[in-house]
Amino acid sequence: MHDAPAPYSLLTDLPYEIILKIVEVTHPKDLLTIARVSKQFRGLLMHPTSASLWKHSLALHEPALPECPASMSEPRWAHLVFEEQCTFCGANDEAAEVNWYLRVRACKHCAKSCIKTSLQDGFRPLSDGTTSFERLIPSKLAYLDSMSFFAFGCFRSWSYLAADYEAVKAEYLSIRSDADRRQFVEERIALANSGRAHSHRCEIWSQKHQS
Repeated sequence: MHDAPAPYSLLTDLPYEIILKIVEVTHPKDLLTIARVSKQFRGLLMHPTSASLWKHSLALHEPALPECPASMSEPRWAHLVFEEQCTFCGANDEAAEVNWYLRVRACKHCAKSCIKTSLQDGFRPLSDGTTSFERLIPSKLAYLDSMSFFAFGCFRSWSYLAADYEAVKAEYLSIRSDADRRQFVEERIALANSGRAHSHRCEIWSQKHQS
């Protein structure tokens, strides 16, 4: 007696045009599963030219979900939104909720090493003393309770990815001209603010999606 074939493996026997028709109406989470069936499907679905398939799938099944960020591919965006997997170590972890502002999922272990806060590392002013590097990168501002104020001496804290901070800091310090540095800061702040607005919309979508 032969074992029944895996459901998605049957797709490999279909004509290419039929596969595309099926893929177009498949939920993004299922597309991620199909991409793992074979090298053929991975090559098809993960190729940059398949971006329109993912966009169609996302728009069809999750029309209220904010658009894919420009800094991410559609498959990576779908993976972040729909799969409970740590961005850093790849562990399956239901507790690894999406941090929409940092666009990652982090298990408890990776969160400690990869996500930093301004409370841990202190306020880092730029040379003009008017802002901090945390405002130049994807970050989330949290307001603290009174007990935290007495413990840390402040009412708010930024959380951000250590890798983002180090990359932007290195780029900033490599710029020699004051005028170029000011332009860099303005552009980075505008980009970060736009990202936070998008992340806020994602947070609202997530709350409605779970209710």
